[in-house]
Amino acid sequence: MKQSSLEPKISIRTPENVEIQYRLAGIGSRGLALIIDNLVQIATIIILVLVFIIINLFFTDLKRIFGSEFFESIPTWLIAILFIGIYLVRMGYFVLFETFWNGQTPGKKLLRIRTVKEDGYVVGFIEAMTRNLLRIVDILPGLYGVGLVTIFISSKEKRIGDYVAGTIVVKEKVQSIPSPEEFKLQPAQRSLIDFGSSITKINNQESKIVKSFLQRRFELNSTSRRQLAKKIALPLIEKLAIPKPSNMSYEIFLIYLLQAYEESTPFIE
Repeated sequence: MKQSSLEPKISIRTPENVEIQYRLAGIGSRGLALIIDNLVQIATIIILVLVFIIINLFFTDLKRIFGSEFFESIPTWLIAILFIGIYLVRMGYFVLFETFWNGQTPGKKLLRIRTVKEDGYVVGFIEAMTRNLLRIVDILPGLYGVGLVTIFISSKEKRIGDYVAGTIVVKEKVQSIPSPEEFKLQPAQRSLIDFGSSITKINNQESKIVKSFLQRRFELNSTSRRQLAKKIALPLIEKLAIPKPSNMSYEIFLIYLLQAYEESTPFIE
């Protein structure tokens, strides 16, 4: 539900019955992110053209030296490859980045905004492709006319592509990223729990789930935050067969666990 605040918020209840509050990204931040992304695309296309010119000059020299019909046909193929490359940069840029960067592009990352599904989960390939294929509609009749109007009148700041894909664009809280100091636990605190060699039972995917929760926990209200921390921690406690100290919250347990995991696997991202 849209607020009267300059930074409208939306509350999402996930299928796990966890309520997450997001600040919606408005026209200003989304527009600036788009400008940055367009500049990245233009720079990439310029590099492709320069590479094409250099390779074309190289084959021109070979043709002059050898006079072969093979070298005669190369520039035609190069031109085809160049146009395919430009097409992929223009059409695939947003889809690929939003798919593999969890809803972000270089522009969105710099502006600290992200595309997510309406249920709060990260977007996948289908959502990224759908919302960006419909960019051609949002851009009509020029300068994103349709997109600007729909964002302006939408209670969730959505353009046509967002409506069809079931996505929203939200702002990330700066404080949602844990500071390095938060993981520098004091020796006295570390003595409360010893993971030992059992930490090796935790796999990379489980550590990513823990890290994702810790990075985004400030977007949850206190009740949902405790519930989700418990939901994540209990299977890991059972897997490790290590009891959680009674005076320790599940959230702190996850911080201990993540630090122990990262210390045991320093080269895993």
